[in-house]
Amino acid sequence: MEEFNRFIQHKGLKNNEGMPNSLESIVKNYKGKIECDAYLLKDGNIAIIHERDFNLNKADVENLDLAGLEALRLTSSDREMSPPLLKEFIALAEDADTSLSLELRSSTEEKSLVLACYIINQFLEMDRVGGQSHNPKFIEEKVNFESFSVNVLNEVKKIALANQKNIKTALYWPTDEGWAKKIVDFTWGELDKIADKDNLSWSELGTEVAAKNNINSIEFQPDVITKELLEKAHNLKLKVGSAPVSDEVLMKQLIDLGVDYILTTK
Repeated sequence: MEEFNRFIQHKGLKNNEGMPNSLESIVKNYKGKIECDAYLLKDGNIAIIHERDFNLNKADVENLDLAGLEALRLTSSDREMSPPLLKEFIALAEDADTSLSLELRSSTEEKSLVLACYIINQFLEMDRVGGQSHNPKFIEEKVNFESFSVNVLNEVKKIALANQKNIKTALYWPTDEGWAKKIVDFTWGELDKIADKDNLSWSELGTEVAAKNNINSIEFQPDVITKELLEKAHNLKLKVGSAPVSDEVLMKQLIDLGVDYILTTK
């Protein structure tokens, strides 16, 4: 059971069933932890949607309104539905006692910063509306906010703290500098704040950046995770996660190394 708790389901407990962002896993009341992507639509609604399920890019999703979102349909083994709004997804997650790894996704860092504000306001609105089953501590106890951008993670935490919410954050760290250059919201300025950056590997640099910004976790691609990297991260009081893994042998190797959690498509 302890090992199962390390797994975060990426696109659902059952692989390749076609439902966006683990919606089917929640609807079918699977317990556990689920990864999901949040987007701000042009009308101010927040959607949970995996854009590649619909052959869309980030800008395409941002140009949708509620009617456009509802027109998108995916069919799984036994149902058809549209991607949900964030408030609908949260309600389902609360009912199923499911934890969320919530990635803030946008086509630019500026839009991700706006999305951070909208998301916290959505949680606060749900607190105000209440309801018999709503847990006002859900955002603190069951949600991990994730991004490639240190600025975005700092912004969402700042807004949450201003509203007496102490949230958890996780930094996605690209495999190498070449990949980082392709990420629109990667926060390059943070690298210059690390005093001995020239003596650190790229992955070690990520741990220093995360720790310096009081981020709770850092996620690496599985092929760069070593015992030494884990020791460094844990010494900095960081949890370490692995990007999606489907191979069960590799999962066991990562568990034996001591990773704190694994995103998985299994």
